[in-house]
Amino acid sequence: MSQAPPVVATDSITVELGGRAVLRDVSVSVDAGEFVALMGPNGSGKSTLVRTMTGLLPAASGTVRLFGTEVERFRDRSRLGYVPQRAGASSGVPASVAEVVTSGRISRRGLLRPARQADRRAVQEALEVVGLSDRARDTVTALSGGQQQRVLIARALAAQPDVFFLDEPMAGVDLPNQQALADALGLLAQRGATIVLVVHEIGAVGDLIDRCIVMRDGRVAYDGLPLTELQVHAAHLPGIPLTVEDHLPHGADHPDHLDHPDHPEPHAQQHAHHPGDEHAHERAPHDCPPGHSDVAPGVVGPLDGGDGDAGGRR
Repeated sequence: MSQAPPVVATDSITVELGGRAVLRDVSVSVDAGEFVALMGPNGSGKSTLVRTMTGLLPAASGTVRLFGTEVERFRDRSRLGYVPQRAGASSGVPASVAEVVTSGRISRRGLLRPARQADRRAVQEALEVVGLSDRARDTVTALSGGQQQRVLIARALAAQPDVFFLDEPMAGVDLPNQQALADALGLLAQRGATIVLVVHEIGAVGDLIDRCIVMRDGRVAYDGLPLTELQVHAAHLPGIPLTVEDHLPHGADHPDHLDHPDHPEPHAQQHAHHPGDEHAHERAPHDCPPGHSDVAPGVVGPLDGGDGDAGGRR
């Protein structure tokens, strides 16, 4: 039996914004059922990588594949769930929580077809997963920012995708809603969902993560077993050895899971450090040109009809 291809894979991709390389020679893959945390400082390219994985941004070179198909030829968008960065669930038009979540079914049923029983069941289940069943008839504008983030997750969940891409859903969210988001993601992980989560701090999702990818200056600085907050911070710093043992606090025991024969040693991509370019971080501490962020302003993709993260950083 042939092995299933990765859910998403990038092969030596470079992404340019404003004529400048934002991602450089990035090769990563995510297998079915993995919960991957994508981390790194502001401007390291995390959001750009997620948006390129989903096809919202084109790669200048290299290849992106979704379920083994090149992203340019991939058509089954209902298999992808995307929660954009710092986007409100309200588009300015009064809408109930249930109506917003129901819009996530459009990729399944089509724009003009009326909701069916299967659609209503999917919406109800999505609201239950994020703990907002009791707010279904409330207007979205009556919710807190954290609750609106949960609505966006429910909208993505309603489409019943095979993989979820979430771009910093915890940003600016209070602790109770962070825990509620983590609980929802934990339930999805238990069901075998594939999750790619952009996050600044591991926090409430620490026990859920299978793997951690740390970005630095548009490249992969680390790809391996989950890291502690201290280790992630060390992986951000140019010139720091990129092994877990070097990042352990003084006097800390070696993590038991690193000795397990089923878990190989984590590794950094070989191209994370380039001889002769030691001072690149001083010349370009951020990976985007002036006036840009690590998300392309104004880019709206097929996964999210207009309320993506473009407006969050103008």
